Amino acid sequence: MRKPSSVKAIVFLVLLSLVGGILLAACSQAEPQPRIHFDKDYVDAGNISFGERLTYTFDFSNTGNAPLTIGNVSAKALEGC
Repeated sequence: MRKPSSVKAIVFLVLLSLVGGILLAACSQAEPQPRIHFDKDYVDAGNISFGERLTYTFDFSNTGNAPLTIGNVSAKALEGC
């Protein structure tokens, strides 16, 4: 016959395993999220004269598991870089 303390230890380990399994299952069912991925991290425009117009197309895709909505788009120019 087992000692009462070893039975308590077995019950504790079984309960701990169940709780761990429940937490792991809850974490793996995270909310779907969109994720934007750009093909290039930066654009080197080279030397541009004052007043010269530059046009560039940014290629990107949604690598997430939910629809991606894009709004309020703006651009900033960095000078002297």
